[in-house]
Amino acid sequence: MRIKTAILMVLVLAVLSFSGALAITGREYRVVNCNEYITLRTYPDTKEEEIDRVPLGDTVIALGEAENGFYCVSYRGQRGYVLSRYLFELAKPKVNMVTVTNTERYNVNLFLSNFTEQFFALNAGGAFDIYTAEDQDLVSFGVNHAWFNYKGYLEWGEWGECNIRIHEKHIPDFVHKFFGDYFTPEDMAFAEYKSPYIYWTETGGNITGGFACLKTCDYLGYNRYRVEYDVYACGEDWKMADCAMTVMQARAKYGEAMRKGCAVIYAPSLSERSRFKLESIVEECH
Repeated sequence: MRIKTAILMVLVLAVLSFSGALAITGREYRVVNCNEYITLRTYPDTKEEEIDRVPLGDTVIALGEAENGFYCVSYRGQRGYVLSRYLFELAKPKVNMVTVTNTERYNVNLFLSNFTEQFFALNAGGAFDIYTAEDQDLVSFGVNHAWFNYKGYLEWGEWGECNIRIHEKHIPDFVHKFFGDYFTPEDMAFAEYKSPYIYWTETGGNITGGFACLKTCDYLGYNRYRVEYDVYACGEDWKMADCAMTVMQARAKYGEAMRKGCAVIYAPSLSERSRFKLESIVEECH
């Protein structure tokens, strides 16, 4: 399970505040001006189904604005809508903007593309934080990463209603490489764990979520960088070489960005991608 480190938790929560073209996406809000709780709903309407109740004083991460005075938010791994009049934005941290080299841009883009290609943030409820994440989020990343990049690790066959599986021994290496963390194997939304395999049903080919393209990079201290990015080539066969592109180049080739996001990366040096670890990632809600 996740290790909760007080100092790092404060840092990560603070850096989930973003400005600029992302509008409210990624900013943290506290619930205020209500008696006990506000309602998290499936759609931006007070008559829609209730997903959960967010208590007075608790916090949510904004994923985007919606109609009728609602914000789309992430709360405890769930994505839904709450009335914005009950939310108060928490303070934004001071940061130092960084000018990246071409090599550093490529490294950041390629690293983040491992997550955008599989809609990782959106599948985790819109916002992922390593210090509060569920093990199934990490397992899900590992399984999808193998599907996109290491087909030789997958086995096809007939196991009840499932037709594909992967041995659990492959997943820890992916999880540790990208998150610096470990996990306990368990069932996911799309797969079932029966030691020593993880099983699921595959009905088609890869559907890529697109590649990340860096917009801004801020240094937060403690070897941590906050980056804003756009996502291009969603559903298309993009190449690793595309990760060298600037936003202008990506837009010229693929048209307007299909998603926007922000992330916190642990990196002793942006020139050494092998040492990158993901701490948090947020993407706007559509």
